[in-house]
Formats: sequence, C-alpha cells, structure tokens
Amino acid sequence: MSNYKKDILDLNYCLYSSLASSVLFRDECVIALNPQNPVHQQSNLCFRIRLSNEKDLGSFIDETAAAFKTVSCQPRYHVDELSTPSLERICTEFLRLGYKNIDIDTDLIMSWELQGPVLNNHDGCCRKATINDLDCMTRVFSASFGYDDSNWLRYKLKTQLLMSDTFQLFVTEDQGVIASVVILHMPLGLPHLGHVNSVATHPDYQRKGMASVCLSYALQRTCKAGQKFYLETYDDLYHAHRMYEKVGFKHEGLLKSSMIAFSDNK
Repeated sequence: MSNYKKDILDLNYCLYSSLASSVLFRDECVIALNPQNPVHQQSNLCFRIRLSNEKDLGSFIDETAAAFKTVSCQPRYHVDELSTPSLERICTEFLRLGYKNIDIDTDLIMSWELQGPVLNNHDGCCRKATINDLDCMTRVFSASFGYDDSNWLRYKLKTQLLMSDTFQLFVTEDQGVIASVVILHMPLGLPHLGHVNSVATHPDYQRKGMASVCLSYALQRTCKAGQKFYLETYDDLYHAHRMYEKVGFKHEGLLKSSMIAFSDNK
C-alpha cells in the first residue's frame, strides 16, 4: 500500500475521534459518537472497518446501527480502501439490505512540505482566528458550502477553536471582513503529519485568490521541518487542484471511499 493512503486515513481516523464526545473501540471498527452535535457527520461515524469474516457483515451493520440509535444519532459509515471485506463488497451488502444512494467517491490526495524559511507575506490581511470570529466564520462556511442549518457547524467550529493543541484556524480579511477560513488539523499522536481539514471562502470573495493566500499563510506558520501536510479534494474538481498547486501542493495519488448514511435510505 502507498504511504499516502495510510497517512491520509490515519489523519482522518484521528479527526473523527477528536471531534467526538465518546469513542467506542471494537475489534472490527471504531465508532465516534457526538450526541451534543448529532448532525455533524465527521463526529458521528463508524470507521476503520476491519471484519475478519465476511459472513459477519450483516450482523455487524445491525449492531453498529443500534449503537448510534442508543444515543439518538444517525448511523453513518465511512468505508475506505483498506476496509475488509473490500469497499465494493461492503457497499453491495448495504444495497442488499435496502440502503440507497450509495456512491463510491474518488479523491485526489495532495501533500505539502515546508520549503525554505517562513515568509512574512500577507501579515496585514491574514491572522490566526479567535473565539470572537466564531459567528463570522460560521457565516463564511455556510455561504461557501450552502448550509441551511448552521447550528451544527457553529458547534464544530467552536470545538476546534477551543482545541488549540490539535486545530489551528486562520482567516483572511478584506477591509476588516473575514473572506476566507482555513482549518488545519495536527493530531498529537502523528507529529510528522498534518491535515488541511477545511478551506472556505465567502462567495463574494471567490476567484480572487483569498483561499490560496489564507492557506499559504496558515501552512507557513504551522508546518515544522520534516512535517508533511495532506488534503483531499474530488478528483474532478480541477479549479481546486490548480489553487492547491499554486500554494505548492503536489499530487500523491487517488483514494476511493464511500460515506453511507442511514437517513438517506430505508
């Protein structure tokens, strides 16, 4: 297996666990539960699925779905290329059980490493975010991604702002108005790795280079020598590829996965 696949999956596993209020470790999977923020996908999720016997797949789905329901959370599953049985086999079983709208997505994995001394460019318009920026950042993400309900988003951003040893949030401003936000994730157990958790720009400021400026600033001030930062983006989102390449990200390869949610089905 390519190292980039293991690296990005380890980063995602740490992300899901860090945002949850409780984590259940089972022999065949990990379940993140966050009833305080039940709508947030990444903190209410069954992941790292590793079944030794394919015949147990049906009962596994029933048992894990029950764990979510005990805390009134929606059952969700992140199935990745390392899952056993295979990604395709697990998706087929969900379809057999009556689940619908199951797609296998392909992400492009890109990486960035610090090259040379830290630059002081954009100090005037970029800075580290504070808790006072919470409402403005929520509006930027909501507008950028078209979220109608932002309560879960505000809760997630507040959690990340308070977890400053694991997350670093940065903003770019235009005449005092926050235009772009970048969230970096640095798991304490993976000091050689970092993760671009999210990048968002308000629609009023898109296509103006705000996101690349914010991301470059954040990486320059966070990444340490020998540390590699990763991100995932859809393999056909070419304008995003160009933006990340402009910042200095390099293509590592592709990774397939599927996010399966109970509410979309049955």
